[in-house]
Amino acid sequence: MQYARSVPSEKREGVQSLSRALDLLEALAASDERALSELAEETGMIPSTAHRLLASLVQRGYVARSTGNGRYRIGSQLLAVASSAASRRDALVRAARPHLEELSAQTGESVNLVLLDGLDVVYLAQAEGRHAVRMASQVGRAVPAHATAAGKAILATHPADAVLRDVERAGALIPRTPHTITDAAALGRALDRVRRDGFAIDEEERELGVGCIAAAIPAADGAAEAAISVSGPCGRVVTDAAAELGREVARHALAVSVALAAEREPTAA
Repeated sequence: MQYARSVPSEKREGVQSLSRALDLLEALAASDERALSELAEETGMIPSTAHRLLASLVQRGYVARSTGNGRYRIGSQLLAVASSAASRRDALVRAARPHLEELSAQTGESVNLVLLDGLDVVYLAQAEGRHAVRMASQVGRAVPAHATAAGKAILATHPADAVLRDVERAGALIPRTPHTITDAAALGRALDRVRRDGFAIDEEERELGVGCIAAAIPAADGAAEAAISVSGPCGRVVTDAAAELGREVARHALAVSVALAAEREPTAA
């Protein structure tokens, strides 16, 4: 029998306060300005709780309060954080774009740039293949990391125990096809293979008939957040030459990492 672990009340209260603060930010993001009473009603909080959380957010600059009418709006600090994140994504796309195009020209297949988002991956950019039948992934779309080559390639660079702990905490690994990995232990073995080979393969795990080969873009701290993948019909992608293609994708992923590092280097005076 398994017993539920008790969570300290201070931790529960901290998580609840964080969740409520995020509710307030989301409500403010949907409009120009809001009064305290409007925010409290929309988020289901009592006004005193909303006021306390808003005061903390104002102090940190994530929310601003008008001196004229006392209404609240998104603060400059939140805009700065969002701008910084967007800038990093733009730099990643900029560094990866030539390699997406080159790989697509080499293989004739669609080549994707994806970013890890929790236990999902999000498509940031794509170079479309030249074949009449090709894989088109919608930029901005999120799919489960465990069901994709790109997701497995990224997860393999993270500490194995942390990945499996996050998977177990999230619950079931949702199957996308009969070939999807749905067991945490099986996922662990798959990630071990990725670490050994240096690239990952998805053979109809996300979509029947579709194959994908991916490699993570190396990060300075070892835990990658992005990957490059080549996708197309299994008969064209997952072939006897899959290992050769995997090494080529890994070579381009490394080149993207080098380009990003060079862009971050301060320019000599």
